[in-house]
Amino acid sequence: MRVKFFSEKKKAKKISFEIHKKVQNMLDSGQYTNSKYVQKFEERFGKYFNAKYCIAVNNGTSALHLSLLALKIKKDDEIIVPSMTFIASAAAINYVGAKPVFVDVNKSDWLINQV
Repeated sequence: MRVKFFSEKKKAKKISFEIHKKVQNMLDSGQYTNSKYVQKFEERFGKYFNAKYCIAVNNGTSALHLSLLALKIKKDDEIIVPSMTFIASAAAINYVGAKPVFVDVNKSDWLINQV
């Protein structure tokens, strides 16, 4: 029995013209944020995942910040953060006035140490 594997390279070759055309249209328009392109992406993404709301953001820090706001994290709340992390984890917590509480991580899997 021969298993047919999916080829990303073949698929990319098939759709590259369409992708390049759409990206070029977006670049030519000068509309990179809060545009019809972003709105269409949010609608399609939300529909695909059956989500009531969908907001595209520019980076992971913004995503963390919005997540904390959505969770109603407020001033002086304490948020546990692994000590081995990127600065954005603590920065997003700081943006909402909460306090990051750094905890050790296991050497074997880099997850929070539960000792």
